[in-house]
Order: sequence, then C-alpha cells, then structure tokens
Amino acid sequence: MGYKVIELEQFQVIGIYEKITPKVAQTQIGELWQNYFNNNISNQIQNKSEPNSYGVYSDYDGNFTKPYQLLIGNKIKPNSNQSLEELKTITIPKQKYAIFEKIGPFPECVINCWKEIW
Repeated sequence: MGYKVIELEQFQVIGIYEKITPKVAQTQIGELWQNYFNNNISNQIQNKSEPNSYGVYSDYDGNFTKPYQLLIGNKIKPNSNQSLEELKTITIPKQKYAIFEKIGPFPECVINCWKEIW
C-alpha cells in the first residue's frame, strides 16, 4: 500500500456530513458520497481553494469500532465566510498527515483503500 507523509498548514473544509456507524459504514459512506455527487454539493460551495473533494473522518467516539463523523466537501480559501444550513465547516490543524491517493471506479476505490489501511 502506497502513501506519503506530508506536513500541511491549517485549512478548512466545508461540506455535507453524517455520523457513521461502523456496522453499516459501507452503506452510509457510499450513500453520502452519492449524495455529494448527485446533488452537486461542490457547486454550492463558494471560495474553493482547489477543485479536489475531501473525505474527512473525525470525532471518533472511541476506536475504529465506534461511531465517527464523515464530512465530504471542498477545501476553502482562508477567512471564507460561507454558511449554508446543510453544510458544516471543519478546521484541519497544521500537522503531519498520511496521504492515500487512489484512482478508480467509485465507490470501490474508496472501499478498497480503507480495507488496505485497516
């Protein structure tokens, strides 16, 4: 499994989110990504700093067997002030991150990446 470790400056991602339950995570995650693409959520986000979409896993209730939050959205420019009721903004702190880049049919490429990680 290939990945790279990089240090990133603090940035923000805005998008749709859902609390994910591990027992049905595959279904929930697939549906959330479909919602993001089918409803053109990216087009509703102003002040994007790049066109890439992000999946941000956070707020774990414990280890990977417990519920967590998944936010799917776009990186926005610093000091952007956008508030849409159905969107949430999360701040990604400055630190080192492991980056796993996968290309392939969706959602299989995301599912396979997670299987490689865990």
